[in-house]
Amino acid sequence: GTRPRPDVDTDDKDFLGDNFVRHTGDVTKLAHMELHAIHAKEAGRQLPHLQAEPSRAEAVFKEFETKKKDLEDRRKTQILQRYGGQEGNRPSAVVEGLQQSEAYVEYDSEGKVINNTKETIPVSKYPEDVLDKNHTAVWGSFYKDRKWGYACCHQTQRYAYCTGRGREKRPWEKTEREMKSERTPHLTKRGVKSLTGHGKESEGTAKRRRKPVKSDPQFV
Repeated sequence: GTRPRPDVDTDDKDFLGDNFVRHTGDVTKLAHMELHAIHAKEAGRQLPHLQAEPSRAEAVFKEFETKKKDLEDRRKTQILQRYGGQEGNRPSAVVEGLQQSEAYVEYDSEGKVINNTKETIPVSKYPEDVLDKNHTAVWGSFYKDRKWGYACCHQTQRYAYCTGRGREKRPWEKTEREMKSERTPHLTKRGVKSLTGHGKESEGTAKRRRKPVKSDPQFV
């Protein structure tokens, strides 16, 4: 097992030794089992003998490794909950950018993109574009009064059934006449002078003026 002729350079040797065999296969696992048995004996525990009961000794070693791993995981979770630091376990944006995506891109012989591809949104682990309860829009497509809902029926309850009522028109979907009537409601009131008449009374106001009769004081 030792390295032969340590005084000779490695490149000049015909035989480099057989130490490499001790680090392949189950040799490392057997060494860990032997070390575990030595530590257990030093602590006063009696374990199955490796040569007399190899199967039982291996089962005890596997059980020990499982319990050890569970204990380390629990300690790690407790430390993270008390002191924080979960941000370090999340992959950075650079690493996420190197992951595979569902975007289809074609390249020419020079490595340039030949088709105009739009920026793709990464797929999350949550279900997306799922329509349920007869809705035609997804949950979260509508927001009003600090509540999320469905854009198709303006329901703000998560599991409400779609009523099928048409949604209200958004400001950018209204016609010019509708927006003008909302901005200038005072122009339709009675007795208001027209903006284009330059101070003249409207025809309806002129017709409704009371005509003088002979009984008035001015004719007496």
